[in-house]
Amino acid sequence: MSETMTDTTAENRAVPEAAFTVDEFCKRNDMCRATFYNLLKSGELKAKKRGARTIVLARQEQEWLNSLPDYASPIGRRPGKAA
Repeated sequence: MSETMTDTTAENRAVPEAAFTVDEFCKRNDMCRATFYNLLKSGELKAKKRGARTIVLARQEQEWLNSLPDYASPIGRRPGKAA
């Protein structure tokens, strides 16, 4: 088999650079696979299928991150006081 043919075959199986496998997404976002699939089931996260592989596009990851609530710093708040 020629080197060109091998490269093309490997290229077809690879996930595009602007997309992540389930494991890559979970590692990047510090979550387990169960949490990932719960996010999909709830509709909070969207993903695509590429053959048998589930992938998350970079823009879908960014949309999910943008949908997360902002962090409200407890500094300056008095204990027992509502925000």
